[in-house]
Amino acid sequence: QEEQQQGAALPEEEEPRKQRGSTVKEQPRGMAAGGSNHDVVGSASSGPEKKNKLHPPASCTPVCSDPSPASTPAPTSKGEKPNLKELSDAQLAGMVLSGKIKDHQLEKLLDPRRAVQVRRLAFDGKLSDLGRGGALTDLPSTPSLDYERVFGANCEIVVGYVPLPCGMIGPLTLNGETVYVPMATTEGCLVASANRGCKAISQGSGAVSTVVRDGITRAPCVRMRSAREAAELKLWCEDPDNFASLKKAFESTTSFGKLLSAEPTVAGRNVYIRLRCFAGDAMGMNMVSKGSLAAIELLREKFPSLELVALSGNMCTDKKAA
Repeated sequence: QEEQQQGAALPEEEEPRKQRGSTVKEQPRGMAAGGSNHDVVGSASSGPEKKNKLHPPASCTPVCSDPSPASTPAPTSKGEKPNLKELSDAQLAGMVLSGKIKDHQLEKLLDPRRAVQVRRLAFDGKLSDLGRGGALTDLPSTPSLDYERVFGANCEIVVGYVPLPCGMIGPLTLNGETVYVPMATTEGCLVASANRGCKAISQGSGAVSTVVRDGITRAPCVRMRSAREAAELKLWCEDPDNFASLKKAFESTTSFGKLLSAEPTVAGRNVYIRLRCFAGDAMGMNMVSKGSLAAIELLREKFPSLELVALSGNMCTDKKAA
């Protein structure tokens, strides 16, 4: 399969562990005192607070993450840097609005759960200036969500989360095994329709699936000074020893990704290098993108005139029919 689907409620993962294990199946408590029923997630017991478990954080920083260290606010008039932990959320939000703190770096300076609350206050201030104050009031942001796992792995500039209704379809007989499948959606009739399909399949002989090819692709487009140099790059990539070097560079960025092939195609001065990667249990788009950048850096060392036109030259055909 060119793409593997993750069983996750969050967007594309950066690189989960190969064996994710099971996610925690916690149910909403219902209406909490002084708040709406979607503001609290977790156990209804009065014991220690439980956190909603997400997929383990990526073992390496996603391509979209800001690698720069957080910049602390400027010293006060007395030459002392302010202790952010001693400031109130409102004071911190004011520093974000004034530009003294970058909103996307709050998690690097504060506890991730508090960072979300400060960011909500800051955005509420920005929205108030536009006449839309309070727009985030109904967006859940319960601190029981494990925002520490979200940071650097699932989402950036977080201000909360969106709960979705989740239905269950099945039983489905798949490869001789009876399975039930959770499906989160807001599209009416979708779960009922899928459930009828499961019933029809199971009343027959069941479904059988076969993986004919397992991998995900990314095809960077690079430009050389001439068509002759483009052809030389193609020949270089097709050499088995050189592919081993590309493979080593690619796999230096990931714990689980494995470069399976590199297929160069020349179009004038442009070369489309289609890299196919095994991504473990992940869908793997960030994984293969980061590995592709490392491979391109290696090619730049061999071909100094190489220019990266696009990380995806569309020849990877990711999510495309042709």
